[in-house]
Parts: sequence; structure tokens; C-alpha cells
Amino acid sequence: MFNVRDYGARGDGRTDDTRAIARALAAAIARGGGTVFFPRGVYDIVPAEGPFFAGSNVTFAGVGRTSAIRVADDAGSYNLIFGQHPGRLRDVVFRDLRFDQNPSGNRTADINPQTDAENVIQLYDFDGVAIHNVAFDPEPGIQAIVAAGPSHPSHLTIENCSFNFVRGRSSDPYYDASSVYTEAGYVTVENNRFESTNAQNAITAMELHGGPYATVENNVVHEFEIGMNLEESTNGYPEVPASHFAIANNRFEDAAIGIDLWSNAPRVLRDVSIDGNGISFSQHRLYHDLWIGIEFQPGGRNQGLGGDFDGIAINGNVFDFSLLRRQRIATTFSAAFDLAPDAAVEHFVARDNRVLSPPASGINVGKASPTNRSEHVLFQSNVIEGAGWDPKAPAGERAAVALRHATMDDVHVDDNAVAAPRRPAGVFSFIAVPNVASRNVTLRHDAVRPPGVLGHRVSRRVDTTGTTF
Repeated sequence: MFNVRDYGARGDGRTDDTRAIARALAAAIARGGGTVFFPRGVYDIVPAEGPFFAGSNVTFAGVGRTSAIRVADDAGSYNLIFGQHPGRLRDVVFRDLRFDQNPSGNRTADINPQTDAENVIQLYDFDGVAIHNVAFDPEPGIQAIVAAGPSHPSHLTIENCSFNFVRGRSSDPYYDASSVYTEAGYVTVENNRFESTNAQNAITAMELHGGPYATVENNVVHEFEIGMNLEESTNGYPEVPASHFAIANNRFEDAAIGIDLWSNAPRVLRDVSIDGNGISFSQHRLYHDLWIGIEFQPGGRNQGLGGDFDGIAINGNVFDFSLLRRQRIATTFSAAFDLAPDAAVEHFVARDNRVLSPPASGINVGKASPTNRSEHVLFQSNVIEGAGWDPKAPAGERAAVALRHATMDDVHVDDNAVAAPRRPAGVFSFIAVPNVASRNVTLRHDAVRPPGVLGHRVSRRVDTTGTTF
């Protein structure tokens, strides 16, 4: 064990302990690894003096939140706190620590993503990194954790950590940020809490790129505009198929967008399961008139997007828009499911989900311009209650289910339940107008309650056997 106090650190919240910590770390690396230990205390650092470069088999450990590594007052701008030298890192651990980036005291900072991102941990080439029981509080940077690079970094675990995003000083007051950003394979993010407030304009809690294999489970995200992004393609994994992602039992509270799925042409985002999550919605600075539970990100090749989606399963989730009823809104769009990318959606299934009080649409499939394609899509045994209640929403958006004028092959919305809002005037149960190239599109055995109250606009090309409108 390499106790930083044995190397001159004071931990008194006044002394600059940067060089003492660097000496303890150098000693651990020289011995082939070990634990750099931070006893209870506040260890002020000046990151601009140079980041701490992690080494293989090194653990950075404290005794919990009372072992705090804090950016000193007026420490100035910096890019990162912990980084790495070229070469593969193995078995690096951060545990039982608090990182306090002190945005209120660092009055000379100017955050920007190119040179002064204020990232805490930034590693790009590794096999085995674990971050346990670490508090990033407060964290103002572009990312608190970056685990991304072109050399196939692998086996990352982030668990039992807490993140409190507080926007820092920047010439761009609306800089984009995500607390966790990964571009790695075999990633586990579980049992963490991501906190912010609407006033801080926190953009994204988690952004995962590439793969294969990632699990995001049992996390709580509160008042971020976007709960998480999951992107198929990365610079780091150009030849590795992105597949096998599990997003389960998370709570995304007071979001604008819960889960955003991205796919970059010509690649395909494959094999994603989204199960048992709860997503609730509120107004935000950036997204003040749009709310989406799970979005298949639109945008063509000119935006670096336009890739296909194949094998997405979304089961047993709850999408709760009811808080918006108590807010002054003018909805432009809402959907628990927004399947309207520029490219194809194939082999999709959504079962046993509940959609509560979406102000406009509950389910949206397809887009007319540019026309996209949906194949082998099934919505079954879902409940949609009170969709379309906002009279300020566009008329064509106030529907429990909307199948747009796009190409659909083997698309089924069957055995679902639709409950009308309290004021049903101008609201549709179903809008289903697939284009002439479509085949085998069904709305079968769906139940609308009470019957005869909501409008419907359904093409003759759609089989409505057993459905009560």
C-alpha cells in the first residue's frame, strides 16, 4: 500500500497535494502495482500541473466520500485528472473515493471539449477497469468518465457510483456533456445514481458506443434531458459488430428523451433488449416541447447516421408522461416509441409496456419523408392510456398509435388496449396509412375504451379483424 500522506500529502483542503499524489503513484507503478491510498481528508490538486497517469495493477482507494480529491480554488482550465500513457493498461481500480471538481471555487476555468474538457477519468487502451463506490460530486465536465479508444478497450465496470452534474464556467453556457462515455466492449454500468436539476441543463447521463456486450442495469437518472444514448458505430470499433446490449430495470426520471438509439450507415445496431425500465417526463430547457421514451434516431448519411436497426426487443417498461399535465406545454411531438429513422427497422418486438398520458402520440412507426422501411415489427399486449390530451399538439400527432405513410412489411399492432383521454375531441385511437408498397399490416383484436369516442383513420390495406374502434 502506498499511502499518499507518506509521500507528503496533507489532505487538509488547503495544501496543493498534486505532487505528493504523483510521487505515491510513481512508487506504486515502479513496484509493478499496488494501492494508492487516500485516508480521510480533502486532497486539493491542480490538474493543469499535469494529469495522473494510471498504471497496470494499480488501485486508487479511499475510505468513502470522506476521502475527497478536490480541484483547488482557481486551479484554472484543464483537460483531465486521470489519464494514461500509450500502451495497454490492465486491472486498474478506483474505489471508495469522492472527486470534487469544485466548479464554484474554480473561477478561472473555461470548459471546452477540444482542450479543456475537465474529464475526471479518461482511459483509451485497457483490459480491465473497475470503478466502484466513487462519488463524482460535483462534476461539471464534458465527461466524468471516458473509456474510449481505437484499440478495442475491454471489460469496464462502473457500479455503485454517484454523479452530480453541476454546469461549470464556460464560454459556451450550453456545452454538451455526458457523465459516462464509453467506446468499449464488455461494459457493465449498474447500481449508479445520476443527479442534476433542470437549472443545470444536464444533457446526457450515459453514452455508450460500440461493443460488443454492454449491460446497463438498476441505475437511477434524475432530471437529465436524455437518460442515455446507445450508438452502434464508433471510431474505435470499425470492424466489430455492435450487438448484445441489455438495458434493464433503470429509472429515468423527469427526462425529455429516455433512451436514444443511434445507428451509423452502413452498419447495423443489433440485438438490444430494453426491459423493465421506468421513464417519466418533464420539460427541459433544450427539449421543452418534445418527449420521447425510446427513439430510433433519425438523420441520414450527411449526419453520420442512416444505419439500420435489427433485433430490438422492448418489454415490460412504463412510460409516464403524466407530470406534463401540470406544466405549461405546447407539444410538437411525443411518443413512448418513435420508430422513425431514415433507414430500416427489422425484427422489432414490444410487449407488455404501459404508456401513460402522452400529450400527443403513444406509438409512432415510420416516416414519409424520406420514406423508411419497417419489417417484422410487432406491438402486442401493450396499454396506452390517455394519449393525445394536449390540444396544442398538431392534429396528426394526437393518436394512441400512428403508422405513417411509409413502407411496412409484416407490421402488426395486435391485442393492445387503448383508453381515451378525459377530453377526447380531436384525438384518434389509430392512424394507420402505410404506403402502397406495404403488405401484411394489421391492427387486430385491439380494444378501445370507451368505444366510439375516439376517431380513427385506417387504410383499407390494414387488416382490422377483431378491433373495436
